[in-house]
Amino acid sequence: MSNNRVLSDFRKDHGVFFQNCFKQTVKLALELKLASLGHIRLDGSKFKADTSKYKAMSYGHLKAKEQVLHDEITDLIKKANRCDQAEDKTYKDKTGYDIPEDLKFKQDRLAKIKAAKQALEEREEQLNPGKAIDDKKQISFADTEARIMGKKGRFDYAYNVQISVDADLQIIVAQHISQSANDKQELEPGLKAIEDTTARLPEQLSADNGYFSGDNLQALEQSGINAYIATDKGEKIHKIPLAISDRKLIKADFDYHETDNTFTCPEGQILTMKRESQDGSRVYQGSSEVCATCPLHSRCCQSVKGEARTISTDNKEPLRQQMNRKLVKEPAKMIYAKRKTIVEPVFGQIKNNGFRGFSVRGKEKVAGENFRWSVRRIISKKLPRPLLRD
Repeated sequence: MSNNRVLSDFRKDHGVFFQNCFKQTVKLALELKLASLGHIRLDGSKFKADTSKYKAMSYGHLKAKEQVLHDEITDLIKKANRCDQAEDKTYKDKTGYDIPEDLKFKQDRLAKIKAAKQALEEREEQLNPGKAIDDKKQISFADTEARIMGKKGRFDYAYNVQISVDADLQIIVAQHISQSANDKQELEPGLKAIEDTTARLPEQLSADNGYFSGDNLQALEQSGINAYIATDKGEKIHKIPLAISDRKLIKADFDYHETDNTFTCPEGQILTMKRESQDGSRVYQGSSEVCATCPLHSRCCQSVKGEARTISTDNKEPLRQQMNRKLVKEPAKMIYAKRKTIVEPVFGQIKNNGFRGFSVRGKEKVAGENFRWSVRRIISKKLPRPLLRD
């Protein structure tokens, strides 16, 4: 066995070892005052999985292919039985081996189809319990735990790598691997990763607008961390007044009133809550008659039936408004403005050093490889050279 193969197998099979190494380097960095957990910047980036979107199949195709293969296998077994019983001249010279070879191929293929289909069903049940699976949902045969992710029309199977970077010297103090294409549920696992690695939580935390969800804000409120999360207000185009702009109106253009639980549109109409689901999601709507005569109607109402504008949110809207009020203040703006200069360069450095995709498969092994790269970065970039020689 070659040395390269030995090293490759070690890397694949010792994810826990690399995780422990990562924790030790972070602990050392804290002891050497290279990090303080005074302010943490959290961010995520997509890294390609060790598979291809061309080695995948949708749920609808999986079901159809499973049925086709099942029928073909049943038909082959019937033919084989007939051949064995009749011992006709057609298969006497060929000994009847042609059919069993074809049968084995199809049985192997069916087993792979069933395994992928089961993995997809388990995944969707975990993400959307009790809900029917969309036939367009896909899964990779090579790495069933990777997910389709991307932006600007470019999609591929990937993992969402989340890192927490200390503001002092850009030390990665925690990380975790997500299978979600967005960051709406990543604050709680991010905080858990920080606590698991350092045994405590940071004093402050910043994150971009992708983390501005009710669940994330609730996790931060419960943690007691002084947080700075970019709000939906960041989507507004303040340079051009709304009255002379031609852009579509977004939720951030509507003001929420916690006292009476209503929204007010830019033209002053009040949108009241029309329904609330068990999961806390809410829908607010105004009057169709008022919307129909509104000068902003074409940029606001999208209903083909002429219905009034609706606003969708959840029961955590007060937390969003609280963050909105916080982020409009100049001190908070100045603190948040430093986020990009702390966390985003770290991802750039990792990618420039050659790490652009995973070479292992499955979330657990991917996490191990990610820890390995983080250890390399901390040692090569931040720990004092005299210490490394010792």
